[in-house]
Amino acid sequence: MQKNHNMSNMGENHYRKLLIMAVLSFISMYLLMFAMVNSIDNVSNSFNQFYMAGLMTAPIIPLELFLMKAMYPDKRRNAFMIAASVVNVLEPYPSTRECLPPPPGNKKQATRNTASPVSCS
Repeated sequence: MQKNHNMSNMGENHYRKLLIMAVLSFISMYLLMFAMVNSIDNVSNSFNQFYMAGLMTAPIIPLELFLMKAMYPDKRRNAFMIAASVVNVLEPYPSTRECLPPPPGNKKQATRNTASPVSCS
């Protein structure tokens, strides 16, 4: 009985560590986008970087659940986490492709929602 209770707590601990790993992966993906920046003056944040960090982090959870099945026995919780990962991929993807109108006073073409202007056609 005691052994079964400890196994249940261990499973909870694995799920908690998986979520911590996903958050740390998101943070590291976001920070790695600035790896090619020459100086702090060239850093500019945009929602696109946030979306891209989410897109890169989302596949980590289903891969972990699939590759380490024995550590994650709760099928209902696994299904929820996989569904949340799929939504995390599908929801922000169109936002990275969204064309924005040029800022007032700027005669350039519309740009994509990125840190660097890319023309929309």
